[in-house]
Amino acid sequence: ESGNYREVPKLEKQLLNVKDKQAKLEEREKKEREKLESRVEDAKKKALERAEKLKKKEEEAKRKEEDAKAKKEKKEEELRQREEREAKRASEKEKESNSKAEADADHKDEATPKPKKARKETAVVDDKAKVKQ
Repeated sequence: ESGNYREVPKLEKQLLNVKDKQAKLEEREKKEREKLESRVEDAKKKALERAEKLKKKEEEAKRKEEDAKAKKEKKEEELRQREEREAKRASEKEKESNSKAEADADHKDEATPKPKKARKETAVVDDKAKVKQ
C-alpha cells in the first residue's frame, strides 16, 4: 500500500494537469465563441447599415422622382396659364380690332351718302314723272 501512496501525488499532478488543460480548452472555446459572436454581431450591424443605406437611397430616389414630377406639373401649369393669357390677349386684340373696324365703317358711312336715300330720291323723281304723265 505504500506504493499506492507514492502514486497519489503523481495522479494528483496528472489530475491537475488534466484540469488545467480542460480549463485552457474551455477558455479557448470561450474566446472562440466570443469572437464568433462578435463576428455575427458585426455582420448583423453591417447588414442593417446596408439595408438602411439602401432604404435611404430608395427614399431619395422616390423624393427626386416626386420633385421632378411636381416640377414638370408646375411647368405644364405655367405653360397652360401662359397660353390662356396669350389667347385672352389675342381675343381682346381681335375685339379691339373689330370694334375699330366697325368705328371706321361708321365714319366711312357718315362721310359717303347712303344709297338708300338716293333710291328714295329716285323713287320720288319717278313718281313725279308718273304723275305728269
